Amino acid sequence: MFNNGLKKEALSSLKKEKGLYDEQLTTTVNTLEGFHNSKLKIKDKVKKFHDEIERIGGKPDNVEIELQQIKTELNKFDSEIKRLESEVDNQNFGTLTGAGVAAGAGIAAFGPTAAMAIATTFGTASTGTAIATLSGAAATNAALAWLGGGALAAGGSGIAGGSALIAATGPVGWTIGGAALAIGGFMANSKNKEIARKATEQIEKLKEEKNKLKELTTKVELHCKELEKQEGVFSYIVDNFNLGKRSHWTELTESEMKDIGSAANIASVMAKMLNEKVA
Repeated sequence: MFNNGLKKEALSSLKKEKGLYDEQLTTTVNTLEGFHNSKLKIKDKVKKFHDEIERIGGKPDNVEIELQQIKTELNKFDSEIKRLESEVDNQNFGTLTGAGVAAGAGIAAFGPTAAMAIATTFGTASTGTAIATLSGAAATNAALAWLGGGALAAGGSGIAGGSALIAATGPVGWTIGGAALAIGGFMANSKNKEIARKATEQIEKLKEEKNKLKELTTKVELHCKELEKQEGVFSYIVDNFNLGKRSHWTELTESEMKDIGSAANIASVMAKMLNEKVA
């Protein structure tokens, strides 16, 4: 068949690039989940410290101020988590209902934990928006045109069908290459040269989005390392605390007072970092 070799080569390259994109997307989401879990762990540790020092009477003003700042930031973080949990509970991430696409169409949606991690890391009005930001390739016009053509060839609804698929999948985990390769009807009814051309376009799109994901991953890793660095110093101080039943500041040694002041300062910094978003 005319240009059959060209088509096969282009689709083979697209499949390879799709695999690389999938790997990077998985790496990015795993990094986000790790960062989110670190935040939850640190939040619990900071809260435990706050509650332990809060019960001590006669604290100096600087310590009282730090504790109030910690409480404010922790409450803000908890409120955001509860709001996002509610959003995640009301959405079926990865559900293909109504999408009109058979199994194996390249949908590899991630779960609620990933959705929470994405939203808390990037900060948006809704979880869905955050997910769409992460997997921006799925919303490009080129991808919609590609997907829509396939849907039409299979008796679907064209561009509208493509939009419905994106809405149904989130679209975390939806890789353009995988979805395109799964739609055999479109390929069977198109000229080989045109298929090769569109495959090449998608390869470039996937490369572009893969690089964006790499950049996001690097940014998240830097935020995570900085937070864990602070947590390491904090833990070195508070893990040696043993206040026992002492309930007033005057009952503490000068060394303990100094350690509490230092720990409170670091805890305040970490509490603020919990609410910082990766730009």
